[in-house]
Amino acid sequence: MTVLGIDTSNKALGVVLGEEQNLISSYYSQASKNHSETLMPAIDFCVRESRLAPTDITKIIVAKGPGSYTGLRIGVTTAKTLSWSLNASLYAISSLACLAKNIQPTTKLIVPFMDARRGFLYTGAYKYDGSKLMNVIEDQYISFEEWTKILLSYGESIVFIGEDFGKLQSLFETFSLEAEIELIIQPSNPAVMLELEYLMEEITDIDVFVPTYLKKVEAEEEWLKKQHGKVEAQSYVERLS
Repeated sequence: MTVLGIDTSNKALGVVLGEEQNLISSYYSQASKNHSETLMPAIDFCVRESRLAPTDITKIIVAKGPGSYTGLRIGVTTAKTLSWSLNASLYAISSLACLAKNIQPTTKLIVPFMDARRGFLYTGAYKYDGSKLMNVIEDQYISFEEWTKILLSYGESIVFIGEDFGKLQSLFETFSLEAEIELIIQPSNPAVMLELEYLMEEITDIDVFVPTYLKKVEAEEEWLKKQHGKVEAQSYVERLS
């Protein structure tokens, strides 16, 4: 089974081809470019380098979010289109789980994070059970202040991993005075997607599959406030569909 993995959830872009868990080819770029312009050439590069045909791809894995709204839409739309056109099965996986998997097995609490701006994060917590990575605190959109209160209640050593750090530096420095933490600044390696089958969700209805944003875009929030005086929990688009 030839597997194509796609991760456009953050600034870095990652594409991987594999046979089950065996890596065949990968493309990885940290350049802040438009994923809409680079994703398909990256997929083409991996297929050509592997001397395969697109029709050899039988399974597609896509990082479903959370993360960049635009990046997620590009990755998920591309994955859905290829799944339909190639008659390949489609699977989705948490972008944060992929990020957490970049940490080798450890007894520490693994906390992947993405900067959601204004002191908020997309984050969750993971731990290893033997060689398997398990989600112990669900992925969420939360303020740094509230998140650190939750983490402190676990009383464990923590390793943070993410590629967005600059605007959060002072918050991490303050938290390091309260807890034993390690901070690793790096994007996710797309090859880890081949190792996380046990955390994947099979998408049986491609038409209704959408990214996991966890937070509405600001334009929708402002519109809802003007119309209803509050931000509704349910997506306006999903409610009308």
